[in-house]
Amino acid sequence: RCHGGCARICAPCASASSKGSIIWGVCFVVCAGVITSCVLAFINMDGVRKDLLTLSKQQSAESKDWTMSHVKIFLNMQIAIISILMSVAFWLILTIVEIARKKVGISIVLVATFYTCLMLVSHGVSLQFTQSSGTDYVLENYSSSATCPKVRAPKLCAFSKQDVAMYQATFYTSYVGVGMLAMYAAFLLFIRRVEEEEYSGGGGGSGSGS
Repeated sequence: RCHGGCARICAPCASASSKGSIIWGVCFVVCAGVITSCVLAFINMDGVRKDLLTLSKQQSAESKDWTMSHVKIFLNMQIAIISILMSVAFWLILTIVEIARKKVGISIVLVATFYTCLMLVSHGVSLQFTQSSGTDYVLENYSSSATCPKVRAPKLCAFSKQDVAMYQATFYTSYVGVGMLAMYAAFLLFIRRVEEEEYSGGGGGSGSGS
């Protein structure tokens, strides 16, 4: 039979389980938004990068070097997006396995949550501070130019401020994801503290009973 003190310890954990499901559900929706925005931006970046590569082959050495420097900017943004996608997908799979099977453990989920937060922050900041130089270059030199070769570089010539907004959505959703994952991590820390108190309370009760 659970004593009064033990019951008071068990009650928060029981009531917190439903709250934890809600928090995880919100995190899932936010992560889905991160994945969607990243995939759309990645596809667009890939088209622009390939168009820049195509045009660079017919440019002079000086112009080619300048174009290739911006090709690297788009490539770096794509690498950052891949890192975000991998970390978010890993976190989702890990938490789903923990919720379904209870075999992963809160400590491992906590480490994965903090790692995903770190990846979202670091690569989100990287995207925020690098995308402007790449998008500004494309807007000024190609999409706004009447001589842009639309046949050879369709993605490049069709690039617009809507595409810039798509890129910005990647780091904005990443920042929202950091906030939600931090909230989920705080919930996990609370659950672990409750479990430790329950364990210590149960150990004390059995010791006194003997």
